[in-house]
Amino acid sequence: MEAVEKRVTQIRNNLLRILNLRKEMVDCEISWLQMIKALKLSQYEALKFKNGELPDLEQEALEILKKTPENIKNRDKKFKYFNKFLLEKGITATQFSKDVGVDIDKIHRILREIPVNRDLEAEKRIEEAIGEKIF
Repeated sequence: MEAVEKRVTQIRNNLLRILNLRKEMVDCEISWLQMIKALKLSQYEALKFKNGELPDLEQEALEILKKTPENIKNRDKKFKYFNKFLLEKGITATQFSKDVGVDIDKIHRILREIPVNRDLEAEKRIEEAIGEKIF
């Protein structure tokens, strides 16, 4: 029983590290596939990397992310915050839009501040669902 608890704790820690790495990837605007190509991983290695079983490659990935210019990290803060929220909750943007009752395209326009008629009601719904004021 103790071995099972130890393994569960290890898996949980691995997934937390990968979640933090993915949040950093969102900030740097690098997709999962781009990272796998940059690290030159095989399909098997990519699966192990996704599960957090290759900590040495995680350090390599962090080094790649550190090379990202600050202007890329600082643009579209609301949209990146939204994507991190989705990662933490483990849901997709489509599922979020269905839960909130706002069209996904409208959510993207609001978060990226694309010039359209401002929809305060939709902004309020998004903030209530996230639980934090971002507008």
